[in-house]
Amino acid sequence: MPVLNIPFYKNTKDNLHCVQACLKSVLKYYFPHKNYSFQYLDKVTYHRKNKWTWDFGMMLFLARLNFKVIYIADFDFYKFATLGEKYLTKIWSKDVYETQKNFLILSKNKNYSD
Repeated sequence: MPVLNIPFYKNTKDNLHCVQACLKSVLKYYFPHKNYSFQYLDKVTYHRKNKWTWDFGMMLFLARLNFKVIYIADFDFYKFATLGEKYLTKIWSKDVYETQKNFLILSKNKNYSD
């Protein structure tokens, strides 16, 4: 199997842009002549100030670019959609849940337009 020469982009100084850094690496590999700013990637991944980014925004963006997206995770989307944070408290330890709660937008009632 050949080794792929995928460019590496590190997380920003605030450590809140790991999704965007990964996406930037993928995009640079497939579109080497295009440059995607973190500001643009924040927008297309629905990043919110001082928060982490769910990776779903990245997957939607890649799908819009006609990538075949396969998501492999031990995460029940149906339960999350129906139970919300209650589901997360069941699959994460209290410490993990509290950290995630501080850095992710967990409620569907939050304003995503800011």
